[in-house]
Amino acid sequence: MWVQALKLKLLTALLSIIVLASLCITSIAASTGLDEGCRSVDPDGKVTEVIFPGIEVSYRPSIETSFPVERWAKNGIEVRNIGNEPVTLTFHVSAESGDIVVSDISPFPQPYTLYLDPGENQTIWYFIDGSYRSCGVLERGGGEVTVRVRIEKDGESAEIVITHLLLVVPEDQLEPNSVVEGYVKDLGGNPVLDAEVELEGANGPRYFTTTDHDGYFRVEVYAMRYGDTGELHGYNLRVRAPGFKEFNKAIFPEVGETLTVDVTLKPLVEVAEYELVTKVETSGYPIWIARLSADERFIVFGNGHYEEAEMEIGLPDHGVYFLSTNGSIIWSYLTSDQVWGVDVSSDGSYVAAAFLREGVVRLFDRQGNVLWIFPSEESREVKISHDSRYVAIGNTWGDLILVDLESGMEIWRTFLCGQVRWIVFTEDDSLIYAGAGDGYLYKVRVSDGEILGRAYVEAWPFHYGIALSEDEGLIATASKIGRIYLVNASTMEPLWSFDTRGACHWVDVEPNGKFVLIGSGGSYGRMLMYSNGSIAWFGPVSSCGCIIDSNHVAIAENSIEIRDVEGSLLWNFEDLDGSVGFLQFSKDRSKIYVVTNKATLYVFQGGFHSVEESEGVPGGFEEIFADVNFDGVVNEVDLEILMASYGARAGEPGFVAEADLNGDGIVNIVDLAILASCFPL
Repeated sequence: MWVQALKLKLLTALLSIIVLASLCITSIAASTGLDEGCRSVDPDGKVTEVIFPGIEVSYRPSIETSFPVERWAKNGIEVRNIGNEPVTLTFHVSAESGDIVVSDISPFPQPYTLYLDPGENQTIWYFIDGSYRSCGVLERGGGEVTVRVRIEKDGESAEIVITHLLLVVPEDQLEPNSVVEGYVKDLGGNPVLDAEVELEGANGPRYFTTTDHDGYFRVEVYAMRYGDTGELHGYNLRVRAPGFKEFNKAIFPEVGETLTVDVTLKPLVEVAEYELVTKVETSGYPIWIARLSADERFIVFGNGHYEEAEMEIGLPDHGVYFLSTNGSIIWSYLTSDQVWGVDVSSDGSYVAAAFLREGVVRLFDRQGNVLWIFPSEESREVKISHDSRYVAIGNTWGDLILVDLESGMEIWRTFLCGQVRWIVFTEDDSLIYAGAGDGYLYKVRVSDGEILGRAYVEAWPFHYGIALSEDEGLIATASKIGRIYLVNASTMEPLWSFDTRGACHWVDVEPNGKFVLIGSGGSYGRMLMYSNGSIAWFGPVSSCGCIIDSNHVAIAENSIEIRDVEGSLLWNFEDLDGSVGFLQFSKDRSKIYVVTNKATLYVFQGGFHSVEESEGVPGGFEEIFADVNFDGVVNEVDLEILMASYGARAGEPGFVAEADLNGDGIVNIVDLAILASCFPL
């Protein structure tokens, strides 16, 4: 009997241990997180565990990614301070496969430090792509890559191990599993025969067809969700026919879905024509950014942003160049140092330049004389205020520094918890918005350097990576690791975000905040997104671009394109000596200023004009203002179309761009009044 009793006690004890262990593994305390040593796994496989007293992490231990269609595998390890005291952590991320080890895959935040107040969390980001980070696995046809994330606190370290399975699936092996179909008609409802229909996937694949006599098209496509985010893979639907504007629309088909997209083609009524009037070659070395003075008389750029070992750097060509926009080199300051950050004052009287390795910022006058040298430490960012009273400097170690322009003396210094990248003054110079390596966008008061707010935007912004709407109510940011954010400037609350699946290059906001234009090196390389976060259209990679006005945009990579907001191509220029590193239009749209990555200045002159004849409409077409349906007369039909779209905003269902007669992004009483004024008496 005593043996059976002992067995019963042992069984009871064992069951108690199992129950306690199970509770430890599966329970998370709402206020304090997991107890030390506990670990939980949610239904999606995400692990949450305590790695130090008061420090909790959440991560995905394994990720499967198909190349090239997914382009990269991006992963985040969320680190949360569940203790009662502020903590500082450092981290390091490496990758390995077989005997190949990459000791540093350049994760984020940068520098590799987390500053966490009680209750605060931060994310360590990294990605595996076709570069060195994949340890040669993709070249070998696929396989596993092991990522090790080491986190350190007060001399102790913890390691997180994540397995990436990289599959190589050529595009011709992606079996279609979804259908996109529809009808293509003109504004009169007539079918358009032989219209070219293209479905271009984000980083592939691409499908082509043409419409039949009824204007019908049907395309079988490959649909999928990304392994790292679960988001749908997108396609840009492009339809072309002679005499019509190009149609573009972003779509995201589901697996097994038949998606119907009916297309109405509009007559081509406008084109752009520009000619090259000035070309000035300088050093031939790469540039990071260029800046145009507000009066459009001067432009400055410096040579930087490349691996020095790959460049034969030497005098007399390498340095900072200050030019007039009529094509004259006013002066150059020659140096073997890299110069990423440059700026010019509004009237061209001053130039500020950050010398990266020397760790100083120099202020020049219009003649190229050095007025002062400020010891900034390693810096890539410098910005002159609109009124030329201040120079703002951001360095690698997280300092945002305000300097008096006249004296060169420091006014204040504020720590932003990560390398400072891209600086913007508000129009009245009362505020600074600056990106930082900790993944936050900071709002800083100019008078005293106080931080008034911040918004999490994932990583530091790339060049041209912060843009404000004209009323400064909206801020768009472009992250180095791919995510676009739109932020409410007043509250510093993010409104929406989208991952372009590649390093973002630039961003711009339409003056009235109607839409955001984006460029990246990722799967979604160029995009127009409405202010509500919906995607209008997208296309391949873009190094630079800008919004010309409420109806036109410019996008560049190795060529320059002008498109309307619906994505229809109006003009392009391809004869450049390199990729575009700077692109800006004059305020009156008559000139285009371009600097390539070979440090060559191009100036184009021209403008927009209407097309009097269109082959797409029998008998030709002449544009009539307020003719919403382009039938050559303003009448009740135009009124019906406008009223059907009344109250709709750009990006919302039911919005008809042609009914938005004043181009303010909403169809309302103003458009109705414009239409009424054009009615025949």
